[in-house]
Amino acid sequence: MSVALASAITDDIMKIYSGVQQCLDLRHKYISISLQRNSDNPKNNVEHWQIYPPPPKPRWVFVPDTNTWEDHKHDIPRVGVGEDFDFMQCKIPGPDQRVFNLETGVYQVYGDKTGTLKYGSHVTVGTETITQVPTLREYYRDLDSIIAAASDGESKSFAYKRLQYLDGKWNLYILMNERQEMLDSKVYHL
Repeated sequence: MSVALASAITDDIMKIYSGVQQCLDLRHKYISISLQRNSDNPKNNVEHWQIYPPPPKPRWVFVPDTNTWEDHKHDIPRVGVGEDFDFMQCKIPGPDQRVFNLETGVYQVYGDKTGTLKYGSHVTVGTETITQVPTLREYYRDLDSIIAAASDGESKSFAYKRLQYLDGKWNLYILMNERQEMLDSKVYHL
């Protein structure tokens, strides 16, 4: 193989990988902007949530000593629906201190009167908003770069060959482990 051909192949591979990396960077950008990371979801911040009434205990419990599951349906006390609920123990939030403004068709949320706002892992100070909404021009520019990376012929060929390779590996796994998979699926745990 000549040096020029090896250099051309390396350039093509670098072009494919840089396109994929650019798409991944844009994905991270828009996930961050839309507050879809795990740290942004309030339900993942357990310290700030009081669950009332507490969730019921699991009915089925795994016992590792015997490698079985036990049914504990008789351990659950018989209580009518809503009998254990006391409305006075529910914490209801008061009025919101945040400032909301409509800017270019998008509602922006600013910090409270003290100038700070904590939302998930993001803390705003002063006149900074929770998120920085991209302009329509920036959005379409990012969309065009994703479409260009997805419609590139070399990238399509590479992805197709990669899928063929993974399909071949899967078929090899099935051939080698079909019997064990079948036995594992037929095992009945009491």
